[in-house]
Amino acid sequence: MSSKVSLYLLQRINQNARWIAAICIGSTLNLACGSSSASSKLNTAVSSQGRSYRYAYAMVAPTESNELLYHDEKIRVQFEIDKGAIKYSLKNLSNDSLAVITAHAAMFVNNNSSPVRNERTYYFEDAASGLPKPIPPQGIVHDFVIPKDNIYYDGSRWVEKELFPTADRNDAALRKTILKNLYAKIDLDLPIQVGNEQKNFTFSFKIVRLWSTHTDSAKTIESRFPVGPVVGRASPGNGLWLTAGIVVGLGLLVAYALSQPKKPASDF
Repeated sequence: MSSKVSLYLLQRINQNARWIAAICIGSTLNLACGSSSASSKLNTAVSSQGRSYRYAYAMVAPTESNELLYHDEKIRVQFEIDKGAIKYSLKNLSNDSLAVITAHAAMFVNNNSSPVRNERTYYFEDAASGLPKPIPPQGIVHDFVIPKDNIYYDGSRWVEKELFPTADRNDAALRKTILKNLYAKIDLDLPIQVGNEQKNFTFSFKIVRLWSTHTDSAKTIESRFPVGPVVGRASPGNGLWLTAGIVVGLGLLVAYALSQPKKPASDF
């Protein structure tokens, strides 16, 4: 009897195994088909944006450098230009404290001038007048600059405009404009103070290569930081006034408590 039960159980296990295998194969095929369909839709969406374009830059002043590197006896600066900003890493080679005066800096994109924002003033228009952070000898600062009006709040999120368009959106006129950007220039006026001496540097960059791709870089790039102010361009000054009010209030409260007559301690 036990042998018949064992045989029956083995038959049931084999049958269930076949059903499981069939289900797995079917699921795999469905996933593959679904993935293929999604991929097809994605490719269609990308192609509907037209061609995307990338730019390669070289520094042409104050020295020529395909690596976008400048150095003298006091500073060493490595630049990188992305879609919307000029990023840089600056090392202080001098024996004095150094400061980048971003509040007086300016960018010229195809001869169109603009004041700039940097990491500290990215969301706040009125913060550019603040004192720059000093960089000690052998210290390094990592920062970026973008044209002031190239970052804005669209009502739901902060977005950043491109320095040059990177997608033609299947528009022949836009494609022609993009191709004309070959050899276009970007100038950066960047005042730098070392000790008591301030020097105004002009770093000039030129597009030396332009090529197209099929990747979807057509969308306007989002803000450089993951989280920004939710409503408008809030001023950091509001936060300073709030902090000052809290400090004054706490001071008054402590003064009032100290002015009250002290009751003698009761005996147990």
